Amino acid sequence: MYEKVAVINTDFLGPIKSKVIHVILEGKCIFLAFRNSGACSIIYSANVTYNVCPGGTLSNGLLSLKRTVAPANESDTIRVEGNCAADAVNVLGSFYVECKGNGEWNMTGLENRCLCKENMENVGGKCQGLCCNVFSFFH
Repeated sequence: MYEKVAVINTDFLGPIKSKVIHVILEGKCIFLAFRNSGACSIIYSANVTYNVCPGGTLSNGLLSLKRTVAPANESDTIRVEGNCAADAVNVLGSFYVECKGNGEWNMTGLENRCLCKENMENVGGKCQGLCCNVFSFFH
């Protein structure tokens, strides 16, 4: 069983340099097949790509998100739960954000944030101990 998703025809004006075909994956895998219907043509390469919402920690909110494969349909989103980064604590609210089809995070639904633990500060998205120079003078 297969489903034909596209027919690529060359015109008489010249060859097709590249063609983008969007396929929505409905299972765990995909098989690609190319059929030549008798034309004099050559496929030099085929690139299969997908978008990914990157994993990492948002420096301003200390929210850690896992790398998530974006939905194939750009109008769909995938709801992902984040966690506080190391040495950060939760402030009440929701940790859910959405991974959009273009591979970007939608943060509008985020109602929560994380704060560094006591005696720590946010330095570029990581909680680090406060640095104070304390000198003791004994007489």
